[in-house]
Amino acid sequence: MKFVIVLVAVTIACVYARPDGAAYPTKYDSIDVAGILENPKLRGVYEKCISGEQTAKCPKEVDVLKEYLTDAITTCCEKCSQKQKDGARQVFKYYKANNPEFYNQLKSKHDPTGEFETKCKSILEG
Repeated sequence: MKFVIVLVAVTIACVYARPDGAAYPTKYDSIDVAGILENPKLRGVYEKCISGEQTAKCPKEVDVLKEYLTDAITTCCEKCSQKQKDGARQVFKYYKANNPEFYNQLKSKHDPTGEFETKCKSILEG
């Protein structure tokens, strides 16, 4: 479940990560993570786009996020702003309580050994 928070929040918040190792831009820090999570239709679009089930009509931030997702996961969001980390925690809590199936699907794809979930535990739980 922690992986899902990192995945979705980082997907939303860190979409435009710079390859030079600098912090992720804060352009998307104002995204309403709670609004996305609370809206079943919108949340479904994000989930399908993130998981790769849907490729057409995906929000731009999801497409860009997928490009930088591995870096964000393997570094435990170390390039994230505090607001981005807070969003990651919010997503983690949501999926842990409401959709563990989606969490497990993403974890099996991006963190099959659980290495990063364990490594990033303090960030995800606050």
